[in-house]
Formats: sequence, C-alpha cells, structure tokens
Amino acid sequence: MKQFHFIWLLCMAFTPGAYAQHSHDSLARHQTNNYLKVTAKKSALAGKKLMQGNTKTLDAYILKLQHLHKKVALVDRQIADQLFPGLMAKATALRNQLQSAAQAPAAYFGYLDTLQGSIKYIGQQAAADQNIYLRSKKAVESLQNSLSVTEQTSNLIADGKREIMAVLAPLQSFSAELGGLEKEVYYYKQQIADYKALLTDPKKREEKLLAILRNRPEFQNFMAQNSLFASLFNLPANYNAARSLEDLQTRTQVENVLQRRIGSEAAGRQIASQQMDAARSRFDNFKSKYASNGNVDEVPSFKPNPLKTKRFLNRLEPGGNIQFQRANYYFPTVVDIDAQVGYKFHKSGVVGVGLAYKLGLGQGWAHIAFSHQGFGIRSFLDWKLRGSIYINGGLEGNKPAGFHRIRELKNWNGYQMSAMIGLCHKVKAGAKKTATTTLLYDFLAARQLPGSQPFKIRFGYTFK
Repeated sequence: MKQFHFIWLLCMAFTPGAYAQHSHDSLARHQTNNYLKVTAKKSALAGKKLMQGNTKTLDAYILKLQHLHKKVALVDRQIADQLFPGLMAKATALRNQLQSAAQAPAAYFGYLDTLQGSIKYIGQQAAADQNIYLRSKKAVESLQNSLSVTEQTSNLIADGKREIMAVLAPLQSFSAELGGLEKEVYYYKQQIADYKALLTDPKKREEKLLAILRNRPEFQNFMAQNSLFASLFNLPANYNAARSLEDLQTRTQVENVLQRRIGSEAAGRQIASQQMDAARSRFDNFKSKYASNGNVDEVPSFKPNPLKTKRFLNRLEPGGNIQFQRANYYFPTVVDIDAQVGYKFHKSGVVGVGLAYKLGLGQGWAHIAFSHQGFGIRSFLDWKLRGSIYINGGLEGNKPAGFHRIRELKNWNGYQMSAMIGLCHKVKAGAKKTATTTLLYDFLAARQLPGSQPFKIRFGYTFK
C-alpha cells in the first residue's frame, strides 16, 4: 500500500499539467456558473423595469392625448379629429400587446451584444451547468425583447410628439400642454438611458470572467464571427489579428485601379459618383436604423432636472467621518465615529442624518485606555457653493456620558445640543468614493457643560 502511494505521488509530481488542468476546469465551471447567475438576475430585473416603464409611460401618453383631444376640439374640432384619434389608436394597440409585441430592429447595444455572445460561447463550450445556462439564455432573450419593445414605445411617442407640435405650435395657445408633453418624452428617454447604464455596470464576478474570456483567442474569433457588430459590418474572422501593412494598398494604387476601371471620361466618373451617392444613402438609412436617439432636434427647450428619473435608492449617499476632541479635566481624548446617509434632493444639495459613537482613548500616549463615552444623533445639509466647496450645517444632539451596557442608553435625558455651520471640501477618491474635509463652528459650544471647542474638523468619505 505504501509503495502504491509512493508511485501515485511520483506520477502527480511529474504530471502537474493534468492536475492543474483539472483544477482550472473546475474553477472555470464555477466562474461561468456564477457569471450566468449574475447576468440572468440582472437581465430579468432590467427587463421587468423596462416593461413596467413602458406600461406606465404609454398609459400616461394615452391620457395626455385624450386631454389634448378635448382641449383642441374646443378651438378647432376638425384639427382635433384629424390628429388625435390615429395617435391614440396606435398607442392603445401597442399598449394592449406589450407582452407579445414582435421584435423590431433596435439601436445597437454593445453590452447586450457582448452578453449574448459570451453566453452562446459558454453554451457551445459546455463550460457551465445546463440548467443555469438555459435560465441565463432565456433571461437575456427576454431582455432583448424588452429593449425592442422599449425602442418601439420610444419611437411611437417621439413621432407622436413631432406630429402634435407640428400641428399645434402655429396655434400658439397650447404652449403649456406642448411643454408638458416635451418633458414627458424627454424624461422617459432619460429613464431608459438610466436603466441601460445600470445594466452595463458590471459586477465583480461578471467583470472577472469577461476579462478572462476576452484574453482567449478562441473567444475573440467566436465574437468576430457571431456578434451582431461583426454581422453588421461583415468583419473577417481574423479582424483582431495583428497584421503587417505591407499588403495594404496605398492611395495612389487605389486611384490607379479606379482610373483603369472607370477611365478618365466624364461618363465613367458620373457613374462612380452615382454609386457613391447610393452607398451614402444606404449608410444614412443604416444610421437612422441603428443610431441612438440623441439627435440635435431632440435637444429639449427646457432645463432638464438630472434627478427627475432617479429612484429613491439611487439618490442615497452613504458615508461616514471621524472627529477628534482633546482630553480635559472631565473627559479623556474622544474620537467621534459617525455613520451617515444623505438624500440628494437637488443637483447641488444633499440632506441627511447620522449616528455618532464616542470612543474614549485615554489621557495621552502614556495612559491609552479605550472606553465608551456616549453617542450622538446628527442632521446635516450640504449645498454646493462653487467647484468642490460646499456649505455644511446641521443640528446635533450629543450625550457625552460614559456607559457600560447598551440598556443604559435608554435614558434620553442629558443631551447637549449643537448648531453647526461651516465649509466642506470634497475630492474624488475613486469611481464611487469621495473624500471630505469639513470645518464647522458650533454656535452652542459655550452652553455645553463642560464647555467644548467651538471649531471642529471632520475627515470622512461618501460612497456613490
């Protein structure tokens, strides 16, 4: 038995590739399973939100058309009956078949193309559990359908808006209604853009596997042959391969070839010019089919509110800070550790609340001792003044009393109030992290027992 065990160890020592390959395969399957789970969950959630947004927007659009129909009919019955019944019929038809609407060509969405390609590649390589793969594939197909329906809804409402504005703008008596319709269309498109931005924000597990896949030549070749981008432009299989420029034609060579084929006569050049015009027309048609809706004529005539389409959770800004207070005759050195959450109610303003824990550090380096020194409740308001400078203020209630058990905090008596105002400097410290330095003045510092320093400085971070 010992001899067999020794021989097995020798085999494993001299064949590390087999063991490493087995470990790599199992790790790859674990990664792909996690990737498919993340993408399936994300795709299902995004598709659900898109369909809910389409339903809500179409309902509001139909009600708006009915309201405008009645109002315009009071001024000109003929214009109202010619314009609105057709628009309402189209909107109602799409609203009634949202779940079963046929897919239509939509704007190219790079993330969805990569998502579909990676899932198809994983399926062909059998690198994940079959049930997980099928669920992810179904969720992505459903997302694709939701994006197609969203594109149809957006185009229908945008076309309706243009028709209505073209007819009613000369009347000059429906400016308020036209302004409201323009805002609804704009914010609906902004909401779609926000959903897509959330969808394209990769999770760590998703980003890790995509990085592994992109480094594989076989995956690059697979995407070059099977992605929507490759099919649109008919890219060759070796599109991403590094190639020498020695075989490429120079401009002079191209001009010589053209001259040999079409000649130098005016008729030949005219035919070539017509062919170029036809190609340009086809390209313009392609752009209208696949380009985004951010055209120049879609620039709003009002000042948009960037927070209008943000959900409540997306407006929250969690964070924290610390503040040190020197020791005195009554209390040791104290550090206030604050956890807070703010709500962005305006593009320049944040309001929020926080809880602070007071940790005692002792009476100097020679007498370091940790102790509970109380807690505090805070409220704050940040308002942007200029650049990275904000005005900061708020009310705070602090209970600077030591305690040994949590139940001792049930006594709400003994709070000392602070009224703070000052300046805050914010600097980006990462993609979703901002460093803050705040200098505050406490107007009620002299009323506290024992008295505290009126000026306070806090260092912290917010995460968003």
